[in-house]
Amino acid sequence: MIHGPRWVEVASHAQCRPRRGHQIGAHSKLAQLWVGLLIALATLMMAPAASAESRFCVPSKAARASLLQFERIVNECGREGHCWEKERAILEKALRTSPSDPHLHRAYQDIFTRWAPNDYEMNVPDFEQFYELLLAEDPDNPTYLYGAGRSAEDPAKALAFFEQGIRIAPAFPWNHVGLAYVSASDGEYRDLGKLKKHMGRFIEICPSRSKVALSYAPQIESPEFWQTYLPQLRQALSQEPIAGTFVHYAQIWQIELTYWPEGEHKRVKRRIARDLGRIEALDFWENEAWTATLLGGYGLLGKDEKVAQIEAEVARRQP
Repeated sequence: MIHGPRWVEVASHAQCRPRRGHQIGAHSKLAQLWVGLLIALATLMMAPAASAESRFCVPSKAARASLLQFERIVNECGREGHCWEKERAILEKALRTSPSDPHLHRAYQDIFTRWAPNDYEMNVPDFEQFYELLLAEDPDNPTYLYGAGRSAEDPAKALAFFEQGIRIAPAFPWNHVGLAYVSASDGEYRDLGKLKKHMGRFIEICPSRSKVALSYAPQIESPEFWQTYLPQLRQALSQEPIAGTFVHYAQIWQIELTYWPEGEHKRVKRRIARDLGRIEALDFWENEAWTATLLGGYGLLGKDEKVAQIEAEVARRQP
């Protein structure tokens, strides 16, 4: 395992390449598509761990503090050119303390993925070599295998890293996500059976990470899958404050009304109505996502009068 100053050595002396458009797998559709998944994952990066979940589902306490600091810089700086250096410094310091935290690795890679399309000159680590060095010192580390798979330009290499990580540590959740991601992509590696298998396994290990699973809803058109796993996501969401989770419910409602038998729709709609009551009680009138969730939910229930009331209240509150 790489500890202490070794992180600085690897980050500083791994072969770097100057910015050329999109970095990190610039010529690989697989690498480019990771951007969407990283954004999807970011919203739940700080979620508290459920007691039954793997310790890898959420950041460690030490890593969480660094990620909160990192997120503050991201939110405060926006797209100012100097910000990527601050972000990088925070995460490299955190990685010296928690070198195997997968959330830090994701965020570290994300710095360069987010900034590369801008006009700022920056040296991007050759992440394939970066993880090769890490794995040379700790070849069975599932976090390093995950990072290597995410940074691989060749989908076949990515699959090999993820599969190796699953063989070594089947309860480590993120290699299941990686393998599901490759299996959902277009081309010769598309395999919807593997996608369902490994995303299902991820939900079993990390049910609180609902946003990750829901991001695959367009690819997983399977009543059996969602009837099996959506209740686990619902149960996990019910244990968290709804103020931080209401944004996920609109997609859950759509899945339920799409994949549950028509004979169960009355029961489904009663559950949606209960969800809407809890969400409406938040009284977040200045929050556009909140009002959109209410409008969408009451629209699904055919409550046109309620929709009109919300629209009128939104209009009344506008300056």
